[in-house]
Amino acid sequence: MSAPDDAVWREAFDERSVALDSGHLHWTGATSGRGTPVLAVANQVHTAYRLSFAWHHGREPEGNVRPACGFPGCVAGPHLQDRVLRERSVA
Repeated sequence: MSAPDDAVWREAFDERSVALDSGHLHWTGATSGRGTPVLAVANQVHTAYRLSFAWHHGREPEGNVRPACGFPGCVAGPHLQDRVLRERSVA
């Protein structure tokens, strides 16, 4: 999956997230049956985690993306980790 980098995706993402004073980004949009934040535009669906991660880190995530900050559903790019970042933090 290549993270969409156009204004339509970013606008839709921004409309569905709320910045909190604590630095977290609270997702107010749709979620999957498992609670994962999802975003659909033009019949394409991506997780908000993967979009935000790719936009912030400048690369596609490897493996699952999860918030590492402890705030459930946080979609702030700096708070997200993929498999590579999780493995680095354990080493």
